[in-house]
Amino acid sequence: LASLYYEKGDMEKSKEILENFPTSKIKLLNDQKKFLEINILLYSDKKNEALDLMNQLLADPKSEMSKDFILLKMAKIQAKTEQTETAVANLNKIIDEYPQSVYSYEARTLLNELEEK
Repeated sequence: LASLYYEKGDMEKSKEILENFPTSKIKLLNDQKKFLEINILLYSDKKNEALDLMNQLLADPKSEMSKDFILLKMAKIQAKTEQTETAVANLNKIIDEYPQSVYSYEARTLLNELEEK
């Protein structure tokens, strides 16, 4: 339900539903809830708070979210906020640690763009 409100652009209602959503026994649902929180923060231009939540997902060994996906999302935000060194490090991590990833090509492309600047 929170996702539907998010899609309609009603961030307040989406956030309210998320806050009242109980923790699930299914870890992926909790991760998806956190990622929706991240998207709401990004929509609200709270990039640093969103990056903090993404770092929490990366640090959680029980997280079922794709680490390469999280790293790419972080790198895109970092590139836009002039955190180029950190973005480059995250992109290199995708390329080195997840070479078969579906996100590897996109990481290489973004890395090339950042290195050309």
